[in-house]
Amino acid sequence: MTQDGLNPSCFIVDEYHAAQNSDNYNVLKSGQASRKNPLAIIISSAGVLLDTYPCFEECKVGMEILRGLKEDDSRFFAIYQLDPDDDWRDENTWKKASPNYKVTVFEDYMKERILEAKNDTAKEADVKTKNLNMWVQSMNAWLPNELIDNHMQKVDMS
Repeated sequence: MTQDGLNPSCFIVDEYHAAQNSDNYNVLKSGQASRKNPLAIIISSAGVLLDTYPCFEECKVGMEILRGLKEDDSRFFAIYQLDPDDDWRDENTWKKASPNYKVTVFEDYMKERILEAKNDTAKEADVKTKNLNMWVQSMNAWLPNELIDNHMQKVDMS
């Protein structure tokens, strides 16, 4: 059984970061061909940074549109995330990824989650993706990136 033949006016895909392919999205989107004003909505936190996953690709396109590198007025993107140089442990940056920080996302909860991630690398990826909307290389951290970065040094290969 397939989903072909659907004819939605509107559909919402939630937590698209978990989709390993875009098959379901494509069926729903193509089913809107006969709709005058179709609406497709994707809602998701970040996930594992894999070029083959469709959500990451959508985010890349969205960032290119937002930066003016591509043009598509039929699409709207709102991406809440830290800037590349932001320290994820710095409370002053959290509102960027969670605009409702201290309103419906409570300060005590965020502080507790960040502390857990600082103290337990196994929880770091989960906190980064779910609470700070950061794409990560893997959900299984062996060493924190900061530890590796702090011990990097140039090697003279001559």
